[in-house]
Amino acid sequence: MMKNESQFFNLMYFSKWVKEPKVQMGSSTVEEKVAFKRLYKLKDKLYRKLQLLFFCGAVRGILYIKLKLKLYQTCRELFILELEQGQEVFIPKELNN
Repeated sequence: MMKNESQFFNLMYFSKWVKEPKVQMGSSTVEEKVAFKRLYKLKDKLYRKLQLLFFCGAVRGILYIKLKLKLYQTCRELFILELEQGQEVFIPKELNN
């Protein structure tokens, strides 16, 4: 288990305490592109941290299930963000099942 489970829960509810910029589909202005990049970087950072916890085997039990669900959710959000921007997207292995 982690030393401090509250840190883990803060990571799990990351999207609730970080204000996400609103991004519209097919961004054309510079402000919209910057907002997209900021949101994408935030989601990608969270995804990588969750992957690290998952592959290290740092959690067990119900926290493991919550971690896996949050990993799927974040992966899906990144996938949808890329699709909305019209970028080339590969289906991640987490969503391939």
